Amino acid sequence: MEALNCASMGAMGSLLWKLDKLPHTAPEAEDQAQAIRQLRNGVANIRTKLVELSEVHEQHESPLTANYWMKEARELSYDMEDCVDQFVLADSESDAKVAFADEISGFRIRVAEVMERYYRFKLGYVLSCPTVINKASACPRLRRASGDTNRVALVGIECQINELVGLLKPNNGGDERELQLKVVSILGVEGVGKSTVAQELWRVLGEEFECRAFVHAAKKPNMRLILTNILLQIRPNHPPEVCRVPNLIQDITNHLQDKRYCIMVDDLWAVSVWETISRAFPEGNCCSRIITTTTIEDVALACCSYDPEHVFKMKPLSYNHSKDLLIRTVFGSGNECPQQLHDVSDKITRTCCGLPLAITCIASLLATKPQIVHQWEYVQNLLCDSLTRNPTSVEILKQVLNICYTSLPHSLKTCLLYLSVYPENYLILKYNLVRQWVAEDFIDAMENKDIVEVATSYFDELVSLGLIQRLDISCNEKGMSYLVHPVVFEFIKCKSIEDNFITIIDYSQSAVALTEKIRRLSLHFGSATYATTPESIEPLHVRSLSFMGLLNSMPSLVDFKLVRVIILHVLVDNECTSFPLTGICQLLLLRYLQVRCNVTVELPDKIGCLKHLEILEIHESVAGVPTDIDHLPILKKLCLGRKRYCMERDEVLKIEDSNGEYDDPIENLVKDKEIEDPNERDEVLKIQHGAHKDELSSDEDELLGKIQGDDMKKHAIGRVMKLASKRAVVMFTLSNCCLSHTVKSLMAELGVAALVYDLDSVPRGKEMERALSKMIGGERPIPAIFIGGRLVGGVNNVMSLHLSGKLVPMLKRAGAISIYV
Repeated sequence: MEALNCASMGAMGSLLWKLDKLPHTAPEAEDQAQAIRQLRNGVANIRTKLVELSEVHEQHESPLTANYWMKEARELSYDMEDCVDQFVLADSESDAKVAFADEISGFRIRVAEVMERYYRFKLGYVLSCPTVINKASACPRLRRASGDTNRVALVGIECQINELVGLLKPNNGGDERELQLKVVSILGVEGVGKSTVAQELWRVLGEEFECRAFVHAAKKPNMRLILTNILLQIRPNHPPEVCRVPNLIQDITNHLQDKRYCIMVDDLWAVSVWETISRAFPEGNCCSRIITTTTIEDVALACCSYDPEHVFKMKPLSYNHSKDLLIRTVFGSGNECPQQLHDVSDKITRTCCGLPLAITCIASLLATKPQIVHQWEYVQNLLCDSLTRNPTSVEILKQVLNICYTSLPHSLKTCLLYLSVYPENYLILKYNLVRQWVAEDFIDAMENKDIVEVATSYFDELVSLGLIQRLDISCNEKGMSYLVHPVVFEFIKCKSIEDNFITIIDYSQSAVALTEKIRRLSLHFGSATYATTPESIEPLHVRSLSFMGLLNSMPSLVDFKLVRVIILHVLVDNECTSFPLTGICQLLLLRYLQVRCNVTVELPDKIGCLKHLEILEIHESVAGVPTDIDHLPILKKLCLGRKRYCMERDEVLKIEDSNGEYDDPIENLVKDKEIEDPNERDEVLKIQHGAHKDELSSDEDELLGKIQGDDMKKHAIGRVMKLASKRAVVMFTLSNCCLSHTVKSLMAELGVAALVYDLDSVPRGKEMERALSKMIGGERPIPAIFIGGRLVGGVNNVMSLHLSGKLVPMLKRAGAISIYV
């Protein structure tokens, strides 16, 4: 099933869903409903044409008119969704509500103009172009081929690894020079396997050193981040207090003094970067080692003090090793290539010129295809046709990536492009990324499958295809990091910019002029002190914001009114001791917030207005927990420092620390009565701390005061309150009661999936009915309705709320129905 939204479709998926659910307001409700239906039909027609054109566009060079039309259609979908969201969030008497009818008329005109241009440009003929490549998927055969990925990746480079081990280990002859600090630089073209070799050396040599660290540089490196990562790895229990470069260098030097250490710096691009990093590494006679990787010979020589004997030049794989790697990746270790595919597999192997990255990616794609000659020949022709006679490694890799990207379904393309929100060589955690995809509406849950499981399967497919690489330097699978190869990153970055999917601004582009509306903004400011957000950016149109940089360079969050996803990786290096996030209460569409920083985070006192918030991750200590955090209706994951809180239906919170152990809930979130007998858990009344307790009626509060202590376990009110907390709307009814039937029908018409307990058919129902009678206070106790865990009352109260127009807003606040209903 395709994703709700994707890079090629814009916001078409979620827009159509919202137009279906859009509220129809009086007094022109019927006329407005008709206009919305017509608008929705027009948008659906555009989406159909957009899907058809995008399928052809990826495999054939489309005319400029087709590219222009597709971009116009995507931008229209974004503008319309922004308008709908502003309408839903606006107050009933605001100008936005009043002007919405005019907005609908304007969009109907734009929809008609877009369709008119489709026919005027005669884009229908583009659809006659044949599509040959089947969409890739990580089929079971690919899964089997990828099962021994670690060993397959080393095919053909074992000898080079052994040679490097001999160069790094001290000789047995006792030569004193071998005890001195030695730097070895691995030199090779892009995709030749330098990082793979470095990771294997890390595994082979790691136990011989007291301290070690593995870090990644980049074309535009963040020096503070590199040095901080080194310090955190060699001194994990003592994070740096000051993050300025001189202080970090001094801290590293002091800690490594008189120790045997091993430092690996991957992907160096400039001599100046090495000169800065190397100042942190003390000389000595402890047999310490530093390993660098680079594609530039001058950088390799500079790392080794211009001693060519310490520069190890990696060679591409031989033809035999290349063919072996291809066959193992496609068919699995121990299997042979079918006879009919020998010739075409030979041609593909030779075209990859011994580059393991190119071979792995193209082989992973071939593994998803049937073993039919013409299918493989088509891939081989695509690979060869656009390459020059003597292509460079980058040209080969880009062509391979283009073929692999074209073969992906829209959902996987979108998830891959989203990786460009992170800077080059940035370490990525699988857990975080899949939830960001979900929050962005890129994932559509399949039948009988959890949406996070679907997103996780997408991630695994991209890893299987070689487009995301695992950083294999940790023994802990749970803490496994991933990254994107620099050539892959450059490829997806260009694709993202081309489709106006993600706008990436680094510290050297603060004055850039932007002509298009920004939909997803990623600010890669690193440790640049004076980086600023370009003034040409209109924050109102940004739906996703990621920021990596210093606190004083971060834009004001309150300007991003319609943002859904925020990723903040912030560094504070001045006298500030806290990071204020009090303004997030104005971001009413916020779904996902992740913060990583090095100072205490200040959250607002109350965040109950963030009804759409699903994930809140603060990876640092917080000054205080919002008192109404347990009122957020759809909050699923909460991380505060080292604690993780998992929202469950049957329990208020389940808490997990960084070691995977469950702990007791923190006091100012939830206060539960301790239970000695697990069989009596259903009898317990869980009293919500703070605001929840204040919302109880006076009768309830008085009654609760009478049943504190051990008697609370056995009281029927405890059972009622326990059951009432299981869903946003809970109703206690009788199976043959006409009033109960009326309330059930009302909730069904409003789209509420209420949890219903017929007290004449459940154990101890009579006791609960008497308890409800006391709680309601003399009114007929059945039916009794709880909304958001709070007793609303009987049928009279519910009908009064409905007739006065207050029931639906109450249901929305509780998360029982969508805000678009």
